[in-house]
This record gives sequence, C-alpha cells and structure tokens, in this order.
Amino acid sequence: GWLAKPKGALALVAILAIAVVAGLAWRRRPARFELSTELGKTAVTRAGRFRLRGRFIGGGSGLVVVQPASGPELSCPVPANGRWKTSVELAEGPNAFVITARDARGRRAGPFKITITRDTAAPTVTLEPMESFARPRVLGQLSEDGVKVTLDGRAVPVNGRRIDVALELPSAAAPHRLVLEDPAGNSRVVSIPRHYILGETGDTR
Repeated sequence: GWLAKPKGALALVAILAIAVVAGLAWRRRPARFELSTELGKTAVTRAGRFRLRGRFIGGGSGLVVVQPASGPELSCPVPANGRWKTSVELAEGPNAFVITARDARGRRAGPFKITITRDTAAPTVTLEPMESFARPRVLGQLSEDGVKVTLDGRAVPVNGRRIDVALELPSAAAPHRLVLEDPAGNSRVVSIPRHYILGETGDTR
C-alpha cells in the first residue's frame, strides 16, 4: 500500500505531527471566560457577603478558584452550561480576591483581580461657621467621598467633600433636614439645629 512507500510514510508522519502541534496549541489557548459581579463596577457594599458569577463563553464545564488575600481558597465547580456563581464573605474595609478558571479541556483563564470594599458606617457632616447672617447657608465637610446630599428633598451640589447651600431660616418646630447617602447605601438624616442658624457650630453625629 501507499504506507510502504517512503513518500506515503513521510506524509503520514507529517500529518500526525501537525495534529499533535495543533492539539497542543489548542490546549494552550486561554479559555474564553467572562467574570461579572452583582454590583458591576461599583464594588462597594454594606453587605457581609458578595456574590460573584460568570460563564465560560460557549459553555462547557470546569473549575473556578477564588483566592482571598487572607484565608483559604474557594473552589467552585462549573456545570456543563458553563455558568457559575458563588459568594464570598467580606470584612469591613477593602477585600482583595484573585480569581482563576480552568475549563474541561485544561485551558486556563485569569488571574482576575478584584477588590470589594465593605462599608457599614453612615457618612457624617461637620458644620462650619456661616459667612453671613444676611444669607444663611449650610457650610459643611463630609466624612467621605461620593456622598449624595439632599436638603429638604432637593439635591445639593457637592464639591469634593464640601457642601455650601443656601438655607431658609427655619422655625423651631420645623428644622431643615439634610440626608446623606454614601456609595455603599448607608444613610444618615441630619436636622439643621437652630443654634447653627444663630451662629454656632456643631458636629452632626
């Protein structure tokens, strides 16, 4: 047969070599893997647990490993549909994780690095002296970045951590209210005291 001929044998060896090389190249290709989180890019929460989820694009089973900066790693098997999810515990403050994935063919993806910040403290504002009694204003310094502020239901512009907004003189029975909300969803309601309108200062806690 044609295998007995030198050219046929060489052709067969060449085909087998190409197949082996192609197989190794396919195995070395990174897995097409997608990572997502329930908070998108925010990565700030007040919850004690945070959900991670993702998928192998095109499906397929595999394994996902989540390694926290401290503590044991978490292994999450991926079913045949390629979709996975798990949750991790969070300590107060920044929590760093490294995530790697491997599909059933042995192809790897990652590492993916993510930092999730847990923040359970409500923001505060320190009131500052008013510049003029003729035009009362709320002047204050916020305790953290990214805080949304409303005064009696209307949005207040924030410059960095500083607020400066006109204030109508309240009666003792109906003080003005500031509502502070940080990126994690912690909120605080602050009543503007009458002694502030009279020219004193105070730290709202």
